[in-house]
Amino acid sequence: QFLIAIGLLASVGVSRQQLDYLLSKELGYEKENLLAIPSLPREWSPQGVQKLEAVKAQFRRIPGVMSVSHSYSVPGSTIGSNTAFSRPGWGAERTVSLASYPVDSNFLQAFNLQMVEGRFFSEEIASDSGAIILNEAAMQAFEWESVEGKYLKFQNQDIPIIGVVKDFHFESLHHRIRPMYMSFGGIYYRYLLLKISGDNIHEIAENVQTLWGEIYPAAPLVFSFLDDDINRLYKRETQMKQVAGFATTLAILIACLGILGLITLNISQRMKEIGIRKVLGASIPRIVLLFSKEFILLISVAATIAAPVVYFAMNRWLEAFAYRVEITGGIFILSGVLALLIALAIVVIQAGKAGLANPVKALRYE
Repeated sequence: QFLIAIGLLASVGVSRQQLDYLLSKELGYEKENLLAIPSLPREWSPQGVQKLEAVKAQFRRIPGVMSVSHSYSVPGSTIGSNTAFSRPGWGAERTVSLASYPVDSNFLQAFNLQMVEGRFFSEEIASDSGAIILNEAAMQAFEWESVEGKYLKFQNQDIPIIGVVKDFHFESLHHRIRPMYMSFGGIYYRYLLLKISGDNIHEIAENVQTLWGEIYPAAPLVFSFLDDDINRLYKRETQMKQVAGFATTLAILIACLGILGLITLNISQRMKEIGIRKVLGASIPRIVLLFSKEFILLISVAATIAAPVVYFAMNRWLEAFAYRVEITGGIFILSGVLALLIALAIVVIQAGKAGLANPVKALRYE
């Protein structure tokens, strides 16, 4: 019982630390107050892209809407297909596969991304439609320290690079940040993204829904907040933490009942001993300490066995995450101390009651 209770306590502690880490880790962009609206499939065309530009202008007029952009995907969802690029000086057989991320010129502002070098796309520069922006992971893959004057080769074409964006997690933290390139525009966009003020969110959402109904009267508005979507990426881990928390509570309850039964039996069998000790001058704290020593030893042995088992099991679980917390000895010490405190509380109560009893009753028939 002690072994299971301590093991579950430590496991829940590690899973809670990992989940808190996932939900609080800096992602490289601002996910708060971002409305993601899937665009209609009928707009997935060059003509549809032109219409979306007009739609963006209408949404910008809504009070509280700070920025409007559109992109092929949003962080946490499926991004574009991989494309193999080469760099000058490399043979045709040596390439780097980059994930595609088509965006518009407002994407940087909407997500508050950071530029490491160069500049972001501009609608006023026509040549940007044929240029790309790399992330830092792509820079490392191509073994570059700067992209100034650099270009990539794709199917005998030279693709100019106009900037480098700081790495951000466009996938869940189960995966490491992959080399990626952003392109300006594309055949179609899948999402309309609205950066809104944190004040009067519900009122802004209602105004967005009203305007959508005017533009697309036959299509209901479907939207979500990006931070909620990202939190749902870790639904399995959240459920695991809840189940483990329930199991731990149950294990502690069972352990407490076991301790209570064991102590009660032990005390009832040693009432005469307790009576003799009191007659000979033993104090109540001394009697409590007598019974506590046995359980301190049991819990110490249980914690010693549980620690390597839990460490191995939780390390295997953490391998599913590219970004993870480190398991420290503190979690096992805390779990052992908590189990010890629970056990000692029961020992103190039961042994204290026995110590306060009249020793004459236990020794009368002698």
